[in-house]
Amino acid sequence: MPRYYFNFVHGKRTYKDENGKEYSDITSVRTEASAAARRLMKRSLPRSRPNWSNWIVLVLDAKGEEVMRTAFPQASIDADDALVLISTK
Repeated sequence: MPRYYFNFVHGKRTYKDENGKEYSDITSVRTEASAAARRLMKRSLPRSRPNWSNWIVLVLDAKGEEVMRTAFPQASIDADDALVLISTK
């Protein structure tokens, strides 16, 4: 199964996923990208209310090539459609 890495990007700063996870299909990868962003937002909300509008999840394959990028929402973290897909390669 292919391995994918879910990096968080804010401006020029990238928080790299050093381990990655294996997924059998792109739908599962897209679902995990959304879930990863929601987990990060939920963890940070009690301490502060950062502006997530400039954050993205950048998904790379094992070769380091971009698979997709997903924007964090400004909307509620509980929304079913919390993330907007920007592009898929």
